[in-house]
Amino acid sequence: MNARTNSPRWLAVLLGATLATGCDTAFEPFEENTIGPFSIFGYLDLTADTQWIRVTPIRQGLLTDPAPIDVVVTLEHLGTGRVVTLRDSVFTFADLQLDAVGYAHNFWTTERLEPEATYRLRALRSDGAATTALIEMPPELAVTLVFWELFPDFPGTWLPRQILVQADRLLYAEVVYTLWDPTLARGAAPIAVRQLPGITGPATWGYALPGVGPLDRLNAPPFIDVYRREVRVAAAGSDWPYVPGLSATAVAIPGIIPTTVENGVGSVLGVATWSIPIPRCEMLEPRPDGQPCTTLLDASSASIAGRVTGAPCTGSRQLPTIRLTERYADGGAVVWVWNTDWDGSWRFEGIEPDSDLLLEVVGDPAGAMSIPPLGPGEHYVALDVTLPIDCGDVRGTIRSSRMMRLNDILNGFGGNVG
Repeated sequence: MNARTNSPRWLAVLLGATLATGCDTAFEPFEENTIGPFSIFGYLDLTADTQWIRVTPIRQGLLTDPAPIDVVVTLEHLGTGRVVTLRDSVFTFADLQLDAVGYAHNFWTTERLEPEATYRLRALRSDGAATTALIEMPPELAVTLVFWELFPDFPGTWLPRQILVQADRLLYAEVVYTLWDPTLARGAAPIAVRQLPGITGPATWGYALPGVGPLDRLNAPPFIDVYRREVRVAAAGSDWPYVPGLSATAVAIPGIIPTTVENGVGSVLGVATWSIPIPRCEMLEPRPDGQPCTTLLDASSASIAGRVTGAPCTGSRQLPTIRLTERYADGGAVVWVWNTDWDGSWRFEGIEPDSDLLLEVVGDPAGAMSIPPLGPGEHYVALDVTLPIDCGDVRGTIRSSRMMRLNDILNGFGGNVG
């Protein structure tokens, strides 16, 4: 980030240098930097496995270089005193306006973060100058999938029709659809439909999914819904700074958006994001509470992920199907059904601890495999499965729309903030 300039003063100096004769004062178009040594920008994500923070020395030039910068970046948990040092990673990008290459230093760590904890991020220069930021993490996300049995396309199957999110402040919520379009070349980008959540209770936001089959407005020619959906949400604490209607230029002006950065510029805040599969549910045995498929996803629920290799599809418009049988410890059993993405990846969230689990990749000659009971918050990665199917070039593609990034919200955008 450039040091700030005062436009009237800059023009006055330029005018004086042009008109004055015999003046020995050197032309200095930049003001002295008095706002700190570094610009730090990014967010700490409670649910991410890797944290990324961009650190840039405040300078007069527009571009950096790939050489190491004079900084040590640390993250301190103020409750425990634990300090970790972030590692530097140089990213290269093209600046089309300047017809040049730029470099960004993104510092990262795989440190797991704690909900509602306070962290201090410090960028320290060798001469002792430092830029710091205090970040308060939000509580854990809690998401409830409410299932209904109202759809003729899947007899005997329950589908989620409402999603409830408990959060201090919901930043965005979107449903991601996978559609097949046989008229286009191959590709792999989903359609994201962002919905403005409606308040349904204290600190709870809820929104409904469109129907399926004939009831689904997205299921119109030439698109074919392959029934693979997921919901993406991001939440933060109630103190998340948000000023609607600001342009990107206005947001870049220091002091416009409240910030936790001291002796520097930028913004570092705490968020919690979650990408959640929306599976179909087949009831095998009713549960004692009478809720056969409704699922609560929170810090105590487990998850399973895996990949199907060798065959990204099983036909012109079908994706490999995964079936997970879950027999609950307190009684009742269901089968969760979901499709992989175009690259064969799949996962299930919201699995109750201590359930008996049986996993089947439809079409796998090896048959179903038993998964050991999972503990609270455990993330299990299943072995890869290879399907002996050749898809050829008949897969088609899925069309895309631009998805709002969390950085857009950090920059002051996101008119759907709850």
